Amino acid sequence: MKRTELEDFQETYEQRFGCCICLGPRLHMVSGQCQHRICVDCLYVEDERRPCMEACPICSMFDSFPKTRPIIPTQVIDVQKCLGVSVCQSGCGLELWYWETDEHERSCPAAGNVKPVRAVQQSPHRRSRVNDIGRVSVTARTRVPACKRVTRSKSVRSTRPRYGPM
Repeated sequence: MKRTELEDFQETYEQRFGCCICLGPRLHMVSGQCQHRICVDCLYVEDERRPCMEACPICSMFDSFPKTRPIIPTQVIDVQKCLGVSVCQSGCGLELWYWETDEHERSCPAAGNVKPVRAVQQSPHRRSRVNDIGRVSVTARTRVPACKRVTRSKSVRSTRPRYGPM
């Protein structure tokens, strides 16, 4: 199916003004000295910058973002609202683009108009979470950044099959 010009513009818009880590629209954004923008949830743990964020993930500029969580001025939040970021009115607190609100409200768990999804049973044979791409945040339903993902242990690396001559 061919994409329309509006869909292309919308995707570019979302990439430009959303968080470059979680790819979602956020009201609380921090701009680095390099002018790249990242949301406070991806950039900080409690009030300290994540260790993996010492360099900007886009341009690799070292120490571009503040080491401690800054207070986001209301003007920045107002700008994000003008750009189209809104918060779910049903009470789940999800931040999304205004053009996504209707679809979200039809399936919002806080609205009470959806059936609960059954929990998926874990296979008893699965011993490792090595191949997981990251946990899903309960509040924002977004992927947890790469710096919090499960890392491979040394034993897993040594047991992997080698390719090529030994």
